Amino acid sequence: MIDSSTLYLVKEQETTMPFQKFTNPATRLNVSGSISSSGILGFSGGARVRYGITSDSYCVLYWDGDTSRIAVELTTDASAEGARKFNVGRHGAVIRAKPFFDFFGIEIEGTLRMPLTQSPDTGWVIFDLKQGVRRKNS
Repeated sequence: MIDSSTLYLVKEQETTMPFQKFTNPATRLNVSGSISSSGILGFSGGARVRYGITSDSYCVLYWDGDTSRIAVELTTDASAEGARKFNVGRHGAVIRAKPFFDFFGIEIEGTLRMPLTQSPDTGWVIFDLKQGVRRKNS
């Protein structure tokens, strides 16, 4: 038979261990993006969390044709020139950017997935098309 002092020691031992509880299993932790032929820029759940994208988030898009990179300036200012609203879901966020792709003549076949980086100078999130990998089903 176990007496109450033994039970107390077991409980104390469990609370002093250096474990951390994982409480957000629905969020993918990889920080990646996707670009579809229909002109949608997608952010994984991990990217949404890392960059603080919420339902109140907007962005301004920039294109560097020399390096084939898209820069995404994050903002909460809906009135910023060229601001586009994020559509935020449980598993990520997307921007409908077809006019941006059309204006700059950016053509994407299928869907490209790529790691995202952040500029240390501006804080902008970078989609590097040269790093994109075509999705198997595209």
